[in-house]
Amino acid sequence: MVHYIEMKLSTLKDQIEKAWNYKREAEKQLESHVFYSEAIHNAQVGIELSTKAILSLLKIDYDQKHDLNEKHLEKLTNQIVNQRIIEKLEEHGLYNINLPRLLFLFDFWGKFYLVAKYGFETKQLASAKTLFKQEEAKLAVEHAQECCQAANDLLYRGEGLVKELNR
Repeated sequence: MVHYIEMKLSTLKDQIEKAWNYKREAEKQLESHVFYSEAIHNAQVGIELSTKAILSLLKIDYDQKHDLNEKHLEKLTNQIVNQRIIEKLEEHGLYNINLPRLLFLFDFWGKFYLVAKYGFETKQLASAKTLFKQEEAKLAVEHAQECCQAANDLLYRGEGLVKELNR
Protein backbone atom coordinates (compact mmCIF):
# COMPACT_ATOMS: atom_id res chain seq x y z
CA MET A 1 0.00 0.00 0.00
CA VAL A 2 2.81 2.44 0.84
CA HIS A 3 4.43 1.67 -2.52
CA TYR A 4 1.15 2.46 -4.31
CA ILE A 5 0.83 5.81 -2.53
CA GLU A 6 4.44 6.72 -3.39
CA MET A 7 3.85 5.83 -7.06
CA LYS A 8 0.63 7.85 -7.11
CA LEU A 9 2.38 10.85 -5.56
CA SER A 10 5.22 10.56 -8.07
CA THR A 11 2.74 10.50 -10.95
CA LEU A 12 0.85 13.49 -9.59
CA LYS A 13 4.10 15.37 -9.03
CA ASP A 14 4.85 14.83 -12.73
CA GLN A 15 1.36 16.04 -13.62
CA ILE A 16 1.86 19.22 -11.60
CA GLU A 17 5.24 19.78 -13.23
CA LYS A 18 3.57 19.39 -16.62
CA ALA A 19 0.93 21.95 -15.58
CA TRP A 20 3.73 24.41 -14.72
CA ASN A 21 5.28 23.76 -18.16
CA TYR A 22 2.00 24.62 -19.87
CA LYS A 23 1.72 27.76 -17.75
CA ARG A 24 5.28 28.81 -18.68
CA GLU A 25 4.54 28.21 -22.36
CA ALA A 26 1.41 30.36 -21.99
CA GLU A 27 3.55 33.16 -20.53
CA LYS A 28 5.90 32.99 -23.54
CA GLN A 29 2.98 33.16 -25.93
CA LEU A 30 1.48 36.07 -24.01
CA GLU A 31 4.79 37.94 -24.27
CA SER A 32 4.87 37.38 -28.04
CA HIS A 33 1.86 39.74 -28.45
CA VAL A 34 0.68 37.48 -31.27
CA PHE A 35 -0.36 34.10 -29.92
CA TYR A 36 -3.07 34.99 -27.42
CA SER A 37 -5.31 32.02 -28.28
CA GLU A 38 -2.36 29.67 -27.79
CA ALA A 39 -1.58 31.35 -24.46
CA ILE A 40 -5.17 30.80 -23.37
CA HIS A 41 -5.15 27.20 -24.55
CA ASN A 42 -1.91 26.41 -22.70
CA ALA A 43 -3.02 28.25 -19.57
CA GLN A 44 -6.29 26.30 -19.64
CA VAL A 45 -4.41 23.00 -19.86
CA GLY A 46 -2.23 24.09 -16.94
CA ILE A 47 -5.34 24.96 -14.93
CA GLU A 48 -6.96 21.65 -15.79
CA LEU A 49 -3.92 19.50 -15.00
CA SER A 50 -3.17 21.23 -11.72
CA THR A 51 -6.79 21.21 -10.54
CA LYS A 52 -7.21 17.54 -11.42
CA ALA A 53 -3.97 16.79 -9.56
CA ILE A 54 -5.40 18.57 -6.51
CA LEU A 55 -8.59 16.52 -6.75
CA SER A 56 -6.56 13.32 -7.01
CA LEU A 57 -4.36 14.28 -4.06
CA LEU A 58 -7.52 14.90 -2.04
CA LYS A 59 -9.04 11.55 -3.17
CA ILE A 60 -11.93 13.24 -4.96
CA ASP A 61 -13.24 11.36 -8.00
CA TYR A 62 -13.83 13.46 -11.10
CA ASP A 63 -14.90 12.99 -14.70
CA GLN A 64 -12.38 13.30 -17.51
CA LYS A 65 -13.90 16.49 -18.96
CA HIS A 66 -12.54 19.94 -19.70
CA ASP A 67 -15.28 21.72 -17.75
CA LEU A 68 -18.07 20.95 -15.28
CA ASN A 69 -21.70 20.24 -15.96
CA GLU A 70 -24.33 20.44 -13.23
CA LYS A 71 -24.22 16.69 -12.50
CA HIS A 72 -20.42 16.63 -12.29
CA LEU A 73 -20.34 19.68 -10.03
CA GLU A 74 -22.91 18.06 -7.74
CA LYS A 75 -20.80 14.89 -7.58
CA LEU A 76 -17.70 16.91 -6.69
CA THR A 77 -19.57 19.04 -4.15
CA ASN A 78 -20.98 15.98 -2.40
CA GLN A 79 -17.53 14.46 -2.03
CA ILE A 80 -16.00 17.71 -0.78
CA VAL A 81 -18.75 18.22 1.80
CA ASN A 82 -19.08 14.58 2.89
CA GLN A 83 -15.33 14.14 3.31
CA ARG A 84 -14.99 17.55 5.04
CA ILE A 85 -12.21 18.47 2.60
CA ILE A 86 -12.36 22.23 3.14
CA GLU A 87 -12.20 21.79 6.92
CA LYS A 88 -9.28 19.35 6.58
CA LEU A 89 -7.39 21.82 4.37
CA GLU A 90 -7.86 24.49 7.04
CA GLU A 91 -6.87 22.09 9.85
CA HIS A 92 -3.59 21.51 8.02
CA GLY A 93 -3.02 25.25 7.53
CA LEU A 94 -3.65 25.13 3.78
CA TYR A 95 -5.82 28.25 3.69
CA ASN A 96 -4.58 29.31 0.26
CA ILE A 97 -6.10 26.23 -1.39
CA ASN A 98 -9.56 27.60 -2.07
CA LEU A 99 -11.09 24.50 -3.62
CA PRO A 100 -14.41 26.12 -4.69
CA ARG A 101 -12.46 28.89 -6.48
CA LEU A 102 -10.15 26.37 -8.17
CA LEU A 103 -13.18 24.45 -9.42
CA PHE A 104 -14.68 27.71 -10.68
CA LEU A 105 -11.46 28.52 -12.59
CA PHE A 106 -11.29 24.98 -13.94
CA ASP A 107 -14.87 25.22 -15.20
CA PHE A 108 -14.58 28.79 -16.50
CA TRP A 109 -11.45 28.21 -18.58
CA GLY A 110 -12.58 24.72 -19.58
CA LYS A 111 -15.35 26.34 -21.57
CA PHE A 112 -12.65 27.95 -23.74
CA TYR A 113 -10.74 24.71 -24.41
CA LEU A 114 -12.04 24.04 -27.91
CA VAL A 115 -12.53 27.67 -28.94
CA ALA A 116 -8.96 28.63 -27.95
CA LYS A 117 -7.66 25.62 -29.85
CA TYR A 118 -9.83 25.73 -32.98
CA GLY A 119 -11.83 28.97 -33.02
CA PHE A 120 -15.25 28.85 -34.60
CA GLU A 121 -14.48 26.30 -37.29
CA THR A 122 -18.04 25.91 -38.50
CA LYS A 123 -18.04 27.45 -41.95
CA GLN A 124 -14.69 29.02 -41.03
CA LEU A 125 -16.42 31.79 -39.12
CA ALA A 126 -13.35 32.79 -37.11
CA SER A 127 -9.95 31.38 -36.27
CA ALA A 128 -8.90 31.10 -32.65
CA LYS A 129 -6.25 33.75 -33.26
CA THR A 130 -8.85 36.38 -34.12
CA LEU A 131 -11.07 35.76 -31.08
CA PHE A 132 -8.81 36.54 -28.15
CA LYS A 133 -7.01 39.63 -26.93
CA GLN A 134 -4.11 40.28 -24.62
CA GLU A 135 -6.33 40.94 -21.60
CA GLU A 136 -7.95 37.50 -21.76
CA ALA A 137 -4.58 35.80 -22.21
CA LYS A 138 -3.11 37.69 -19.28
CA LEU A 139 -6.03 36.67 -17.06
CA ALA A 140 -5.72 33.03 -18.14
CA VAL A 141 -2.01 33.02 -17.27
CA GLU A 142 -2.71 34.59 -13.86
CA HIS A 143 -5.32 31.93 -13.14
CA ALA A 144 -2.96 29.17 -14.28
CA GLN A 145 -0.36 30.52 -11.86
CA GLU A 146 -2.92 30.42 -9.04
CA CYS A 147 -3.95 26.82 -9.78
CA CYS A 148 -0.40 25.55 -10.26
CA GLN A 149 0.71 27.22 -7.02
CA ALA A 150 -2.19 25.63 -5.12
CA ALA A 151 -1.26 22.19 -6.49
CA ASN A 152 2.37 22.74 -5.51
CA ASP A 153 1.37 23.86 -2.02
CA LEU A 154 -0.83 20.82 -1.50
CA LEU A 155 1.85 18.45 -2.76
CA TYR A 156 4.71 19.90 -0.70
CA ARG A 157 3.06 21.61 2.30
CA GLY A 158 0.06 19.31 2.61
CA GLU A 159 1.92 16.04 2.79
CA GLY A 160 0.26 15.11 6.10
CA LEU A 161 -3.22 15.66 4.73
CA VAL A 162 -2.49 13.81 1.48
CA LYS A 163 -1.14 10.79 3.39
CA GLU A 164 -4.12 10.90 5.76
CA LEU A 165 -6.61 10.90 2.87
CA ASN A 166 -4.80 8.21 0.90
CA ARG A 167 -4.58 5.55 3.64
